[in-house]
Amino acid sequence: MPVFVTLAWTLVKKFWKEILILILLVVLAMAVHKAYEHIEDIGYQRGVAEKQKVIDAMLAQESKDNQALNDKITDLVNASKVAAGREFALQAQVQTKQTQIITQYVHDNPKSATSCAVDVPTVKAINQLLMADPAIVTQGAK
Repeated sequence: MPVFVTLAWTLVKKFWKEILILILLVVLAMAVHKAYEHIEDIGYQRGVAEKQKVIDAMLAQESKDNQALNDKITDLVNASKVAAGREFALQAQVQTKQTQIITQYVHDNPKSATSCAVDVPTVKAINQLLMADPAIVTQGAK
């Protein structure tokens, strides 16, 4: 046998207990390391799952809040469309009423209507025109 093998065999026979303890310590360290990695992986996976639940709950709440805001905005838009329609109808009624007042004034007072003079029928017609507009009437009431 070569000298190296003989020397190695002599050392193994002399320090076999220490070598066995060293091998067991290395195996134990590897087992602890693997167990720690496994525990760390399980903990990480649990943490990710819990965090995902929190994120999902937050997203659901945000979605619900956004939907509520969208519903309010839609309601406001629809209400403004209705109000705009009412305003348009009222403006049309005011214009019709003012046209009737002016036509009546011109028919009843042809001289005053063709002159620049301010007389009692002209003032009455102007007052009627002003009173026909609800915006002016409600402003005067304040």
